[in-house]
Formats: sequence, structure tokens, C-alpha cells
Amino acid sequence: TRVNALLSENMVAMDFGSGRGGWYTDEKLPYRRSLRNLKGKVRRVIGVDVDPAVSENPSIDEAVVFDGSHIPLIDASVDIIIADHVFEHLPDPANTAAELDR
Repeated sequence: TRVNALLSENMVAMDFGSGRGGWYTDEKLPYRRSLRNLKGKVRRVIGVDVDPAVSENPSIDEAVVFDGSHIPLIDASVDIIIADHVFEHLPDPANTAAELDR
């Protein structure tokens, strides 16, 4: 996939809005699951979500609960961000995009 083509093993990836990782546990086709799964393709995958269930996500290395305004990570500490079906649910997408861009 296009995202996989951008990855390298020394990168840190963020899965923004990763939730509990339902796509990982519910997807029955290994090939389709492997397309979406970043774990093992990069150095570390950080899952960020407003739901504390993010800590149960099997496709991430580290879970971060987002308070809706600030992501508790050091500036420029992430190389690539994936956000599937997230921005349409945000009350202030522009502010969240600015937070992700730092």
C-alpha cells in the first residue's frame, strides 16, 4: 500500500484514533490485516485515542490517552501519523491537526 511504501524500520508511527484495535481482532483475512498493521514495520507504534481502551489495542507498542487538546509527546518525536475515520468525529479538527503537526 502507499502507506507501507513510506515506512522504514527506524521510524516512530502514530495511529491517531486507534481505539481498541477492532480492525486487528475482527479482520479474518491475514493479508488485509497485514496491510493495516504497522507493528513490526517500524521501530515503534504509538496508539493515541480519547478512549482508555486504547491500552488494549494489540497492534500498538505504546498507548496514549488523548485529552482532546494535548498529546503528551515530545515535539517532532513521531515520523508518520495514520488517522483512519477520525477527523470527521473531532469537534475542532483544525486545532487537532495543529497539535499533530508539532
